[in-house]
Amino acid sequence: MPTDVPDEQLISAHSARLLAIDPLLGLAPASPAVDDAWLGGGAAEGLAGVRTIDEQTLEAVWGKLERFVLKPFWSGDSAALDALLTEWAATVRADRRSADEDSQVAIAWPSRDLAAARVFLRHGLVPATALAIRPAGRPTPARPAGELLVRRAGPDDLEPILALGAEELAYEEGISVLTVRPGHTDQARAPLAHSLAGESPWLWVAQSPGGIVGALTLNTVAESTWIADQTSVESAAYLPLLSVAAEHRAGGAGSALVAAAHAQLDAAGVGATLLHYGSFNPLSVPFWSRMGYRPLWTYWEAFPAHHVR
Repeated sequence: MPTDVPDEQLISAHSARLLAIDPLLGLAPASPAVDDAWLGGGAAEGLAGVRTIDEQTLEAVWGKLERFVLKPFWSGDSAALDALLTEWAATVRADRRSADEDSQVAIAWPSRDLAAARVFLRHGLVPATALAIRPAGRPTPARPAGELLVRRAGPDDLEPILALGAEELAYEEGISVLTVRPGHTDQARAPLAHSLAGESPWLWVAQSPGGIVGALTLNTVAESTWIADQTSVESAAYLPLLSVAAEHRAGGAGSALVAAAHAQLDAAGVGATLLHYGSFNPLSVPFWSRMGYRPLWTYWEAFPAHHVR
């Protein structure tokens, strides 16, 4: 049943248990929004809320517009977690917005804590997305890229990078929660142009004799504060995009771009790099593993939201 305040002893035990499993985790404190509510009690509590996303923003492509989220705090008792998810599912299905095709439920959970996985699966959740981490200094195996030239991007590369980003999004839409939105490319144009106009931007392209065939973009540590609290590493940067044109994949362009980005990150003293990929993406999962990344957080999701049970 709903509770007004969290059990601080439970939260402390929850954090200690998870950090023992994965010390790279960042366990940010619960920060309730105005309409969020605490559910459960005893050995499992959770902060539940709904986020309505404006379709005209860049954030809209990262998921569905109605996002039902739960942040659980759990002792490790499966029955308690099952009861919490049962209560949460009932509150979600009672909300008319959960029937909207453009809705989802999501729980971000430490990837290495497998104890919760069976409970999540019983409630209709699947491990759809991963937030992966590469600690600084891990070697980057780069394949020969043939005639490809990897260079820092400039203002003239704006449209090719936008096109590659759109191609990547279209591919991911069929296998993840990412969603193509009308006008997304136009919304992305201005911030990308601003980055490309800067001195030594953290953006690279792979160029063949026929033109641009791949692109990689990095956010600096200062630009990555929105996600940096997901890891305990002191400084973290975020990698929003790596895209290689379909006809040029498996030719070394991707690994060459990543090698250039990692060299920049390590030279700048960045402690870790974070990125998201779809857990069912048959290209991303093996590629990023080879590049030195491993799952840190897994997003257990279902969509539409009323599919949670």
